[in-house]
Amino acid sequence: MDLVWFNVTIFDIGVFSFSFLGLFLLYRRCNALQKGNDELRKENAELRKENEELRLQFNVLQAENEELRLQQREFQSAADRRFNAVQAENGELHLQLNAVQVDNGELHLQLDAVQAENEELRLQQREFQSAADRRFNAV
Repeated sequence: MDLVWFNVTIFDIGVFSFSFLGLFLLYRRCNALQKGNDELRKENAELRKENEELRLQFNVLQAENEELRLQQREFQSAADRRFNAVQAENGELHLQLNAVQVDNGELHLQLDAVQAENEELRLQQREFQSAADRRFNAV
């Protein structure tokens, strides 16, 4: 019986040793996982902080974007109004140019008529001068 008790005890010690070794390895694994979990929590907190900072930057940039869009719309509106005003002024200037060109054409016709009349008067003056010279020479 002593041998059986000894065998059982050695068996128990073997089971206990394997159990203890298993618990020790499980404890080390649990500590490693806990350490990894703590690192992940720390990284998560850092990422959340970075996320919050990025959200704040995004909100600031979004507000700036809206302000720039509003300024661009106002500028475009002012540019459109200015373009329309310049275009209208250009149309008026074209009308004035056409009127001046017509007026110049009429003045050219009148000038041609006056030049023709002047030429005719010069001819008449020469004829009168010739006639007056003949009379003066005849006397």
